[in-house]
Amino acid sequence: MTVEIAHNIDCGTVVIGSDAHVWPGPWTCGMLAFLYVVAELQPAGVILNGDVFDGASISRFPSIGWENKPTIAQELEACKEFVNDIAEVSPDAWHDWPLGNHDLRYETRLANEIPEYAGIFGMHLKDHMAAWSPCWSVDLNHGQAWVKHRKSGGVHAAYNNTLRTGVTMVTGHTHQLSVSRWDDRRGTRWGIEDGFLADPAGPQFVHYTENDRGNWHVGFAVLTFVGGRLLPPELVYVDPEARTYDFRGERRSL
Repeated sequence: MTVEIAHNIDCGTVVIGSDAHVWPGPWTCGMLAFLYVVAELQPAGVILNGDVFDGASISRFPSIGWENKPTIAQELEACKEFVNDIAEVSPDAWHDWPLGNHDLRYETRLANEIPEYAGIFGMHLKDHMAAWSPCWSVDLNHGQAWVKHRKSGGVHAAYNNTLRTGVTMVTGHTHQLSVSRWDDRRGTRWGIEDGFLADPAGPQFVHYTENDRGNWHVGFAVLTFVGGRLLPPELVYVDPEARTYDFRGERRSL
């Protein structure tokens, strides 16, 4: 796996979403909106910023009673359908995938339980997502923006990430959708949390949250570069109950 992937973008967009936690069944509103915006913008690049795969049946957390969880094979098929469709509607884009902690469940279990199978095709999650490049992080325009699944946690994650790294930083993991601006002698930079593509009320989370509703925001981020410089980031807000998404001053139906 590549540690970091770098891209230089003169004029174009990058669409970044995370935490799809793909589950067999109908696509969520977040996943649909992501597909529609990617198809519309035809971006220079698309980043799925971690936790595409959920890995419910191989979680480190014990089962609660006898939960009805999908098999690994069922999850993989659902993930492959989603990522392949995203790649198909953006044929000229590059497709990067900074791995998240849920994605790691797949090969962590294999590496620890059957290490003798190292090197055999299918043992890595990337073997099943051929159009996507797995990595730990993505560098955009020589450090102008840095994309990684997780760094700081908590309600001030976006602010702390850009403050501590000194660059615009895009993260997932918190299931938050926010932008925090920071200005100093080096100029303006942004801390961005790129939201959540899953359904907050989905079966992945009902027992895990004890049927509570977390402060999770469905949506994703769009970065636009003009003349090699990053414009103020845009957020796409998704309302799963109304089956709509808001982008660039328009409310659109799903």
